[in-house]
Amino acid sequence: MKKLAALLMCSLVAAPAMAGEDSTDRYWGYGPAWYETECGLACFRLWELSGGASDVTAAALKHIETPAQMRRLVDPHH
Repeated sequence: MKKLAALLMCSLVAAPAMAGEDSTDRYWGYGPAWYETECGLACFRLWELSGGASDVTAAALKHIETPAQMRRLVDPHH
């Protein structure tokens, strides 16, 4: 019982420190999550590999349905 209480206390102390961190499953750390977009994880991965291409906007994400579309957006010369 003491271990459980100690664990709960530690998690309560650490929670505020983690709450302000940017998410790693969202575009730009605060935008839509990969699972909230039509293209999903495949496009999110391409975006991450591009270094978080600044050409990608939240409005553009609504229209991207395939990894090929994302690839053209993040690297127009590809």
